Amino acid sequence: MNFSNNLRFLRKSHGYSQEFIAEKLGYKSFTTVQKWESGVSEPSVEKLKQLADLFDVTMDEFLYTDFEANKLPREVGKLLDDKEEALLSICRRLRDQNKEKVYEYAALLLRDEHNS
Repeated sequence: MNFSNNLRFLRKSHGYSQEFIAEKLGYKSFTTVQKWESGVSEPSVEKLKQLADLFDVTMDEFLYTDFEANKLPREVGKLLDDKEEALLSICRRLRDQNKEKVYEYAALLLRDEHNS
């Protein structure tokens, strides 16, 4: 499982301290986060969901993706402006059927812009 490595990687890449993460999750001390990062313990499903939301990833990505090995695509994301990143984040969370609708609508808007 990649959870402990992913937590450490995401926390550091966002510039968060263990204390900050602990506070965001309602803990009074950073030791729980420290234990998660060292692999001594793992969060509950509820806390995993809160962590995933905090880092804007899915729970599956948190558990099964090696973010360190895939850091180039995440760094490319830094080339996007805030609205582009927000749109990409929203699209990644949509079902495939709804992603297709977003794509079709965006293509329609683009075609209208070129025609006017």
